[in-house]
Amino acid sequence: MKLRQRTVFRSLLRVWVCSLFFVCQSCERINKEKNENIEVAVQLAVLQSELMSVIECVDEIADQSNGNGISSRVNTSFLGKNGLVELIDSSYQDGDGIEFFISFGDPDRPFSLSQKSMDGKYRSGKIWVKIVTHYQENTSVTEVKIDKGMRYSVGTTNNNPREFVLSMTLVRVIKQKFDIKGIQLSQIGISNPLELSGQCALEKVVGISSPGILGDHYLFNGKGLALEADGHDLSWSIALPLVKKLEPGCAMASVKGVIDLNDDKENKRINIDYDPFENEACDRIVRATIAGKIIDFEIE
Repeated sequence: MKLRQRTVFRSLLRVWVCSLFFVCQSCERINKEKNENIEVAVQLAVLQSELMSVIECVDEIADQSNGNGISSRVNTSFLGKNGLVELIDSSYQDGDGIEFFISFGDPDRPFSLSQKSMDGKYRSGKIWVKIVTHYQENTSVTEVKIDKGMRYSVGTTNNNPREFVLSMTLVRVIKQKFDIKGIQLSQIGISNPLELSGQCALEKVVGISSPGILGDHYLFNGKGLALEADGHDLSWSIALPLVKKLEPGCAMASVKGVIDLNDDKENKRINIDYDPFENEACDRIVRATIAGKIIDFEIE
């Protein structure tokens, strides 16, 4: 009788251990997927934010060019005290456009206060710009590139920047609107980086006729792919236009807008809301909704 009881007990113990092992494996898998999903959402929000910031910097300098070319005396105050323009080709007269670097200073950390741009972000390194035809003309084409050697880094503090590589082409449609084509943007120096690609449109809705970038408001639309490090890709689209206000204390991130991130193969749906409290606050807080779960985070 005792032998039979021990046998039954052992059988029940095996079932319990197996069940516990299965539950633990399931929890581990769910937690891993949850962590991966929020990391994708965070990276996408960071990349979208930086894409808009680079366009703003390029627009601020390129808008000061004229029919002859660009001068070394352009106003660089938006770029911070260390910001300057390094001219490579300043004249349109040679028939091959104008070319220059936007430079933000030494990439060594910690960044100095003089590397803090007027949007509140610290920057280092360079952005390469080539304007093929006069920037003010419709259909004007502007090529923008950041490669690894340019050491372009951005941070909300002076000691924890993110480093990026980027290529894209800006095509002016009308005075207040650009198409952004051939986007390839990713953060480097991290594990499992996400690469953003696609096509966007940026429209200036406030400040069209006023000089300088401060006070301008933008609407940003677009769609494309987000490629994970393992080769898996997701589609993204801006469901509600991103709104950016280049005003003091408000220029770091979009104050409104929604991005949908979809993985059709694994039936994943991630919603990224830049205005979770519906007040267009300048707080950099973004809300990700993943499988019905809400996670708030701040864009760094």
